[in-house]
Amino acid sequence: MDNHKLKFRSNKSLVKLARETITNSNFKIAYRDKYTTDKCFYLVKDDGIYLMEAYDTTKTPTENGTVVYASGYNPKYNDNVWEDSYQVSRDDFADNIYFTDEQLKEYFNVTTQDEIQGLRDNCEDHQEVFEYWVCSNWLIDQLKELNEPILETNFQTWWGRTCTGQAICLDYVIQKLAYKWSNDKRLYSQEVA
Repeated sequence: MDNHKLKFRSNKSLVKLARETITNSNFKIAYRDKYTTDKCFYLVKDDGIYLMEAYDTTKTPTENGTVVYASGYNPKYNDNVWEDSYQVSRDDFADNIYFTDEQLKEYFNVTTQDEIQGLRDNCEDHQEVFEYWVCSNWLIDQLKELNEPILETNFQTWWGRTCTGQAICLDYVIQKLAYKWSNDKRLYSQEVA
């Protein structure tokens, strides 16, 4: 297939999409029940080709006014949109399109890589994983509730341990779970430090 260049004209919907993408902090990853803080929007090909919001909202894209069709790919104005879209891709798709470092520098007036990474991380500190452990489903569920890093693959689910060099029973999160699930009533009067 040939390469196609899609053009999106600047209009109110495109400006709204850009502004709201910049101001939001939770973005859905296409085809998954997962979210990211990386600023992005969708490029969609189904009944036409268009951009739309990927940020978390209760409104439909049409209600929100953030659907922006590529020039020549709007079914409202092109009776052959299916055939034209088929030339771009035979399959329907939705892809996340992420802001580049240059775009973040321009829109947020930042200059250093640390500032850019801070925007990507939504100004939150992220846990550094030192070890991965395969755990029972019950323990994975408990660790998820405590916002521990979890790596889910098609083969296994792994806990990302954020400390190393000590026995696992000394990890804060394991101590917290031990206190929570212990039958020793004396432990209920105190929280883990």
